[in-house]
Amino acid sequence: MQPFVLSSPGRQWIFGGDLSVVEGRAVRPFWALLFTDLIVFAKVSRDRVLFVTEEPLSLLSVTQAFFNIRKKGSWLMTTGCVDRLLDWSTG
Repeated sequence: MQPFVLSSPGRQWIFGGDLSVVEGRAVRPFWALLFTDLIVFAKVSRDRVLFVTEEPLSLLSVTQAFFNIRKKGSWLMTTGCVDRLLDWSTG
């Protein structure tokens, strides 16, 4: 993963919380940070330190989003040719 600048003019933090990413049959838990222009996927250590585990996902790369999925709090996001089911826990 390449280093990136988190503090950028115009970028604002919107929300952070537990997020499960479903790709095929694999479910991967993350802590996600939603900003005005990107989503950052991280893991939380025992010491409550966030470690970024993937390249940040630019919201400009999202080509479709579906929010009317039966499971409450879930939504499907398409980025290029990859579909990801995101289950963002708000409780």
